[in-house]
Amino acid sequence: LWDTATVGQVMTHAKEMQLIHQEEDAVGVLEKMDDVGTSRAVVVDGDNGPLGLIARDNLMRYVQVRSEFGT
Repeated sequence: LWDTATVGQVMTHAKEMQLIHQEEDAVGVLEKMDDVGTSRAVVVDGDNGPLGLIARDNLMRYVQVRSEFGT
């Protein structure tokens, strides 16, 4: 089975991914991720075009660094 599985068969479908607009606040995005129980989200532009992915651990590091340096 696995030697013949395609990426399409094992991926998370786009309809199941949370969309985050690039202007959203990092802490707010962490809260949204927690609410829906996800660790990744698709970052989109104003037309909902995909720009990239953001992961909970990346956001957590960012928030931690900001709090340590008081910025």
